[in-house]
Parts: sequence; C-alpha cells; structure tokens
Amino acid sequence: GKSRNTSVYMSQKNEWIKEIAIPETIITSIKRSRRENADFYLKREDIYEKNPYLDKPLDICLLIDTSASMTGDRIKSAKFLAEYLVNSTRDRVSVIVFQENDVEVIVPFTRNFNMIQKNLSKIDSKGLTPLALAIEKSLEYIKKKKKKETLMMLITDGIPTVSVWSSDPVMDAIKAASEIPKKDICFSCIGLQPNKKYLEKIAKEGQGNLYIVDELKTDLLIYIANKERKAR
Repeated sequence: GKSRNTSVYMSQKNEWIKEIAIPETIITSIKRSRRENADFYLKREDIYEKNPYLDKPLDICLLIDTSASMTGDRIKSAKFLAEYLVNSTRDRVSVIVFQENDVEVIVPFTRNFNMIQKNLSKIDSKGLTPLALAIEKSLEYIKKKKKKETLMMLITDGIPTVSVWSSDPVMDAIKAASEIPKKDICFSCIGLQPNKKYLEKIAKEGQGNLYIVDELKTDLLIYIANKERKAR
C-alpha cells in the first residue's frame, strides 16, 4: 500500500459529542486537576466521545519508547492509552516496551483490563532508545500471535540511540521499519516535532501514517488511536 503520512498538532476541539465516555472523561479531568493543583472540576477538553465498537475488531500492538526521556506524563499518557483501548473497544491489545538494549512484551495480546493494569504498573523509564531492535522483535511477536488485522502503533519522544546491524542507529531503525509492510501489518508512528525529519523516513519505509505532536498527551494519543482504528 501507499504511505499516507499525516501531521496532527491537536485534537478537534469543536467536534460534536454524540455520547460521553464517562470513565475516560472523569479520569482525564482528575489527572488535569491534579496537575493544576486544583479541586476537581470538568473542562471541555476533558470530555471524550464514546466510540461505537468496530464491526471488525483489530489486534493493536502498542510499541512504547520507555527510555529516560519518556519519564513522567509522557509514559503515563501511553499507559492510559492501553487501558482506554481495552476498556472501550473489542480489540486485543499488546504492549511492547523498549529501553537500553532490551525489548519486552510487557502485556501479551489481551482484552483483560486487570492484566493490562497490573502489567503496566511494572513499566519505568530509563536509558537509551533501541528502536531497530524493538521493531524487529515486535514483528517476530506479532507474527506468532496475530489473529486479526494488526495495527502497530509506535509512540516515541526521541531518536534511536542503539544500533543493531551498523554503526548508525537511525538507519538501522529505518531498515527495520521497511519489514513492517512485508508482514502485512498496518503501521502508525506518533512522535515530537524536533524528530520529524527522521520519523518521516520511518513512516515512509513502514508505509504508515505519521503524527507529529507538540507533546505526548492523553487526549491526543486517544484521538490518533481512534482515527487509525476507524481507517481500517
């Protein structure tokens, strides 16, 4: 298929809300209120629309960068996305994390919310960014476990810093991404503006969509995930 690169900077704030997703709305409002050191109150930006179940559920693999720069709200937002998808869809979700020289399937494909919550609590952020290895190992895992059409969503805030086949971590990551379409796997990549140049190459080789955001915020991740799901 053809690459369909996209850049998104904010969710559509003026969209009509058909039905409010109560759990996601309340959780987001609580988190924002805590960040603002304020009593709980609801803002328009906290509100999530309830999404109808897809006729054709997907397998979604969240490939999450857990290097040192992902600490704090970035990693929390990525974790919440996994919880949201299991809680709000019929999709199976897996979570694969990468840091230092390690890639780990922290959550195998599941629809079990309790498993998602328990296993996500084990995630911390530290070290370097072995993206090429992460893509390679994720493809191996998906090949063994996929049951349906599969979407791999890469969430990262940096650039690759660990090489696999050469002395250039970025070129290795691009090479790894070129294997994604060969495995008949849909791909999307979410990253930050300073890394747009190299992420464009990753998305192109993976024949996927690229979303460049100012920050890895919960509302943006959910908006992008739902957009990608609806496109399948």
